[in-house]
Amino acid sequence: MNERTSSELKFLDRHSLSAWLRENPGNWGQEIAVRAVLRALPKVEDLKVSLSNRVTFSFIRAALVASLPDSEHARAADRKIASEAAIAEAEACAERIGKRARMASNAAYAVSAAAYAVRAAFYPAAQIDNVSYAAHAAAFAAAAYANGPDGDLLNVDSDAARPAAAKCWAEISADARWLSARGSIASLTSRPLWTMPNMLTAAKSDWVTFKRRFVTNAPGCDPWIAWYEGLLPFASATPCNVFSEELWHKIAYQADEWWKREAVAVNTDVTLWLAAPRDRAAKAKAIADRNNRFFAARAKAVTDSVEIHLRQGRSSINGGVRWIDAVDELERRLAGGRK
Repeated sequence: MNERTSSELKFLDRHSLSAWLRENPGNWGQEIAVRAVLRALPKVEDLKVSLSNRVTFSFIRAALVASLPDSEHARAADRKIASEAAIAEAEACAERIGKRARMASNAAYAVSAAAYAVRAAFYPAAQIDNVSYAAHAAAFAAAAYANGPDGDLLNVDSDAARPAAAKCWAEISADARWLSARGSIASLTSRPLWTMPNMLTAAKSDWVTFKRRFVTNAPGCDPWIAWYEGLLPFASATPCNVFSEELWHKIAYQADEWWKREAVAVNTDVTLWLAAPRDRAAKAKAIADRNNRFFAARAKAVTDSVEIHLRQGRSSINGGVRWIDAVDELERRLAGGRK
């Protein structure tokens, strides 16, 4: 279903979303896809540690690449390499976990959604049907919430009948209504990922479970936790990205070899890069404080010197005045004697 009135927009599958996206600016689909994918991160299941880390980092990598902003840091060649590598790794993970365990179906859907989001963001609409990619990303992200306890891999187009998937589609529809009413992606990025109280509560519970597992499996993952919680504040705070635009590009553009290292090595690098601006700021403040103390001391020394010279000058002046008075008195007396 796809109603034309913005207040009535409601999607329940990728076909209705795709039809609406074709009538609107191309970057709307990219943003809706990225937001849908980010909601699915906590649905990466509890797999064997080595596989769990690989799947989680492939998801994070794809999400970063898919959401890269255009800027002076966005070199076309680098973006092409990063996009193709992120897609290949995400799809490889989805295939591997889909074959290994029925319980991994949520993770397979989630990481597949991330791959579709990269395709939607990277491939120009004039060359490839990126609207279809955006709709697939949203559908697979919703499907990550749709699986029952048996973990069956379902047909992605039938998953909307499941309550959790329907609620995800409700959030996707709400994003579309927001864009339709305001026409600005910038305004959408300041909107929380989850707006419905019941889904926000469930998302928070999923995130707490995921985070506990992530901290255990990938020591030093604090930057990623801060990144996700910044994008998905569970309080009333405005969403934000803890990565500067420059650092965002730096991480997203890292080669396969960097991303496929042990989790602790990846996390250590990101932690150092994230701390570097704070370290530079701290050093700048220390230098400024030192300079301020130096100039304050110099100013005091100059002030003290001026005071000393002023006192000496006043003393000399007073002595000169007394000498002049004595001469005047002598002249008066002499003048009186002559009379």
